[in-house]
Amino acid sequence: MRTALILTLIFFITLPCSAQLTKQDVELILRKALEPINKEIVAIKLDIAEMKGKMATKDDIIAVKTDIIVTRQNLTERMDALYDRMNTIYGAIIGVLVVIIVAILTVIFTPFLKRWLERREDVKDEERLQRIETELAELKSIREVAKRLSERTRL
Repeated sequence: MRTALILTLIFFITLPCSAQLTKQDVELILRKALEPINKEIVAIKLDIAEMKGKMATKDDIIAVKTDIIVTRQNLTERMDALYDRMNTIYGAIIGVLVVIIVAILTVIFTPFLKRWLERREDVKDEERLQRIETELAELKSIREVAKRLSERTRL
């Protein structure tokens, strides 16, 4: 009995190994084994298609690059115009400050300038007066000399 049991066990173990699989059996096994893989492949294909839809094409990239270049040029032109306006404003501010400073200095120094000019005229007048006095003194001395000469000639 033991021998029969051992032989039966060996027969059951070796039977599937010695059996020949048909083509349909192999296809069925492959379908069953590859079914989860096929589901994953389909999911991956969908993900790839979605990524391709999200990816920018070369034309899109060129269009964005062109937009960036145009925007940059516009900004450069605007900045140049702004710098020109700022330079004009700076010039106007400097002009106004110069006018204000000149006005302040005029208000402050006008009395001093008047006094200085008056002193200068006074000095010129004094010099003129001294010259006139000197000339007058010379004329008086010439007159006295002339008087003496005329008195001597009369005698």
